[in-house]
Amino acid sequence: MSFSARDLEIYFPEVDQVLKGRSLERSLLYLPGVYVFRLNGSDNQALFLSLLAPSPLLFIAEFPRLKSLNDPFFLKLEKELRRAHYQDGEVLENERIVRLNFTIIGEALQLEKRSLFLELIPHHPNLIITDEKEKIIAVYRPSSIEEPRPLMPNLQYQKPMFKGQRNVEARYVPHSFETNMREEILKTLEKKRRDYLFMPLLKSLHNRARLLARKEESLKRDYLISSEALNDYKKGTLLLTYQNEIQLSEKVVLEGEEIALNPKKSIFQNSEAYFQKAKKAKKALPLIQEHLEKTQEEQKHLQEMLVTISLADEKDLEELLPSLKNEKKVKALPTSLKEARLPYICKWNGFTFLFGKNAKQNETLTFLLLKNRNYPWFHVANTSGAHVAILSDKPSEKALRIACSLALISIKQEDGDVIYALKKNLQKGHKTGEVKVLTHETIHIRKLEEEAMSLYKEAEKIEKL
Repeated sequence: MSFSARDLEIYFPEVDQVLKGRSLERSLLYLPGVYVFRLNGSDNQALFLSLLAPSPLLFIAEFPRLKSLNDPFFLKLEKELRRAHYQDGEVLENERIVRLNFTIIGEALQLEKRSLFLELIPHHPNLIITDEKEKIIAVYRPSSIEEPRPLMPNLQYQKPMFKGQRNVEARYVPHSFETNMREEILKTLEKKRRDYLFMPLLKSLHNRARLLARKEESLKRDYLISSEALNDYKKGTLLLTYQNEIQLSEKVVLEGEEIALNPKKSIFQNSEAYFQKAKKAKKALPLIQEHLEKTQEEQKHLQEMLVTISLADEKDLEELLPSLKNEKKVKALPTSLKEARLPYICKWNGFTFLFGKNAKQNETLTFLLLKNRNYPWFHVANTSGAHVAILSDKPSEKALRIACSLALISIKQEDGDVIYALKKNLQKGHKTGEVKVLTHETIHIRKLEEEAMSLYKEAEKIEKL
């Protein structure tokens, strides 16, 4: 969603209220065009400035603990706004431009003023740093002196020339950003960052998947042709049997079998040609079958890799990048990466229970292995802990209580409230292992089920996805 000038007038006071009296403590280049500034305080809040067309925006969200990217403008921004203290801000009248005013301690150890002009124009977003006299210090998207609106260091800042209708009716509902928009925007940015950082890896794997699919199709076609060629032995035999009765032509029908002939060759030579084709096909079939099985096995392995990578975080994926530099294709994932995501399994009285011991295992369990929409899912209320599931859409009352007990044991509790929901009422959150529960029931456990502790201790990791 791109904000109109009227939307910004309603929305910006919500951001301004969070920024008031706070300083920019740490900066991070999340993506080219997405700048994040951690605010001082214990709540880990951060100011996000996104210049990604067509929906540029500023908003407040949790500061991401990620490695910063780098570019020349970010370095300038970081230098000019280091420990900057927020003073005030405004939406320029009838414009999609937000001005943020800061004070900094300059090189002469004196207070200086800095302003950020954030131009939230859908297809031409920009960010300009100026001094107190609105003289430009740095520009995200500069323009030359020959342009109608030059944007270069040491020139005076000018607003964009107006094009279009300003008085667009506001669509933004006050205070709806946090509840309706922020999570979706963060998910979009996370995907864009992942694609930006790991596109070579993903491209290599997807290219390999396409090659394998074409190879499998070709091998299946060759197998079919060779299988049909086995019948050429019968054709050769028929030609020999009736060779004295056949007149050379382009084809002949013998005992209901239509046989193509080469008129330039004798019947005997045609017969020999069919015998050779049948012999060649007989030798080729086992080899084709072997290559086909290897190709299908590699496809299966590659699919497992893609699934695992879809659940991997940045640190895990960085382990794979060196292999791209040394090999033409990625052959395998590190064993530690695969095993880190495999949850635990245990069985009782015909019911199968799954549970995770970390965020990655929880993610795999809930969003990969729990395929039936009516399977029950469990989590201790109001705290972090294991995701637990029963692979049955008709669990007994005892099985439900064992699942709840497993969830409590995972956080070393002997009683408490446990959330009980069906898979169809779960949505993936922004972080690894995070779940948004749409509807649920609460089961209170006063005493752990006796079987649960032994099940938890004896549980084994799932061997593979």
